[in-house]
Amino acid sequence: MSEVPAWIQAITSIFTLFAAIAAGIYAAKAAGHTQRQANAADDQVKVAKEALDITRSQAAVVEEHGEHQMRISLESLDVARQEADRQVQEAQAAYRRYEESRLDAVIPVVLATVRRPGWFIGMKEMYAPGRWTDNWEPISQVQHIEDSQGDVIKFQIRLDVVIENLSSSQTARVDIIKDGNGDVIDLPRGEPLVLRPLEVRALAWTRNLTPATLATEDGINDPKNSCFDLTMWVRDLGMNVRDTYQFSSDLRLFSRDGSRLVVTPVPAHDWTENVAQPLPERFYERLDRRKITSDLSGSGTVTSEIQKDRA
Repeated sequence: MSEVPAWIQAITSIFTLFAAIAAGIYAAKAAGHTQRQANAADDQVKVAKEALDITRSQAAVVEEHGEHQMRISLESLDVARQEADRQVQEAQAAYRRYEESRLDAVIPVVLATVRRPGWFIGMKEMYAPGRWTDNWEPISQVQHIEDSQGDVIKFQIRLDVVIENLSSSQTARVDIIKDGNGDVIDLPRGEPLVLRPLEVRALAWTRNLTPATLATEDGINDPKNSCFDLTMWVRDLGMNVRDTYQFSSDLRLFSRDGSRLVVTPVPAHDWTENVAQPLPERFYERLDRRKITSDLSGSGTVTSEIQKDRA
């Protein structure tokens, strides 16, 4: 084979150089374009991140505003509920006062007094084993009882309880709820006393004591031995409302002188008549019973109470 001329080789070398230069230029352009694309992508990421941050901030603002509005709404609802409860309570209180005034008109008023029936205290003696004298002997002078006589002597304090119904139109029901450590002779235990308008009844009350009960200062000073505190309820016949009356009378008839029991015919503060005092609080039993029933049924509203009353 013949050799290639030198001028052809020269031309080929020149073309190869031009191709290499063009390829380098295109490669440089491509590399620049790729860098710009990468930079643009980075910019887009930054913009998206900023937009996301803004969106999150706006969402937080909206959420905080919503929670604030919700708090305001809940507070307003709570205030409204409290105001409604207050108005209901005021309405219930007004209705209660109205009902109480109606019941105040039906409860009778009584005058209860305790009087001594001529003597405060009497005494019996045992004249034979197990056999006592028939009648109580009134004590009119100071007596000294030796301890050795403790088994053969007993005492009885006697009072008259007088109850008058002062009401001209209401019948009174009187229940003795505390007998004052004694016995009401004329009224069976647990049975009410019914008094017609303006009626008066006298009841005998007695308390029996033995020297053994009074053998110490504590026994003598015990209120159940030294006081008269009979307590009673006064109601209308329908038992809608009640007052409580209580006596507080001095019955200190005993003291100690060494080993001897001293018995006096009258209390230290002598008296002929005492009046039972009504306690300040009045109980509206009808209203309280109805309130309990209403509370248990879950319908304790003013409307339900009025409807029950009308029924």
